[in-house]
Amino acid sequence: MGIHPQCLVCQIEESLDHAIFQCYRAVEVWRRAKFPMEILCHAASFLQILGRLAGSSQSRPVAVRATYTAYQIWLARNALMFGETVPPQRVVVERARLLAMEVLQATHLDGSLIARDTWGSTSARGAPRMVFFTWEPPPPSFLKVNFDGSILQGGERGGVGFVVRGPNSSVIAAGGFQPFDISVPGAELRAAWAGLRYVRRALQARDVLLEGDSVIVIGWLSQASGGVGDYHPLVRDIRSMGCDEMVVQVRYMFREANGAADWVASSVANHSGDHLWVGEAELPRALHDVLLFDFLGCIHTRYA
Repeated sequence: MGIHPQCLVCQIEESLDHAIFQCYRAVEVWRRAKFPMEILCHAASFLQILGRLAGSSQSRPVAVRATYTAYQIWLARNALMFGETVPPQRVVVERARLLAMEVLQATHLDGSLIARDTWGSTSARGAPRMVFFTWEPPPPSFLKVNFDGSILQGGERGGVGFVVRGPNSSVIAAGGFQPFDISVPGAELRAAWAGLRYVRRALQARDVLLEGDSVIVIGWLSQASGGVGDYHPLVRDIRSMGCDEMVVQVRYMFREANGAADWVASSVANHSGDHLWVGEAELPRALHDVLLFDFLGCIHTRYA
C-alpha cells in the first residue's frame, strides 16, 4: 500500500493515540489550547473524561472544545500524510475554538444537542442557520456503500474508493483503484459503480444503501429514466443492477461524513495498483482510525 508506518513528524510508530495526543504537533496544539496534558494520553481515557465533563452544564463547553480540538488535530495529520498544506498549530487551535463556539451557541437554541452527542449519538441534529450531521449505519438487512472519487492537483491522476459497512457499523470491505476517467464526476461515478458491483458479486447483497458526496452523481442516479444521466454507460449499468433482484437506495451525504471513502480514494490516487481489504483485520491502521470517528458518531456542522 505504501502508507508510512511511522509518524512523519516524530519518526516513531504511528497509532491513534500517538496522532491525537503524543505527536509533537499534537502536544503543541493541546498546550496552546490550554488543556492539561496529564489527561490527554490515550483515546479510551479521553472518552471517559469527555463523558464526565459532558454530564455537567458547567464543564460541557470544555468537552465540546476538546472534541473539536482532537478532530482538527486529526485533519491536520491527514493533510501532512497526503502532502497537502498543513495548518500551523495556532490555526488548528483557532478552528477548533470557532467550531466549538458555534455548537455551544446552537445548544442554547436546541437543548437536545449536548457534548456527548458528538461521540455517542448516531442521529443528526439541526439548528437555525446550521446543520448538524454524522455518518449513520444502514438500517437492518441493508449494506451501506460509501463511495468517493479524488483527483490530484494538476489532474494527472485520480483515485476511486468505496467502503462497505453493515448495520452494526462493522467494516465488511474497502477498496479502490486509479480510473482511466480522471474527471471529478467520472471518478465519483466509477467509485459508486465499483462499490455496488462488489457487494453484488462478492456478497450477493439484496438491499444496498449507496451514499456519496457528489451532488451531480447522486442526482444522476436518483433521476428516473429520461434524465441527463441516461447518456452515461455507468449510470445505466448501476440502474440495471438496482433492477436485477437488488434494492438500491441512493442518498447524498456531506463530504465531512464521507471521510472513510475519501481516505481510500485519496490514498489510491497517491499509490499505484488496485486495493481491496476484506474485513477489519486487513484495514490499514490509518483507515481504521478514520473509521473510528464514524463509529463514535462524531457530529459535523455546516451552515444551512
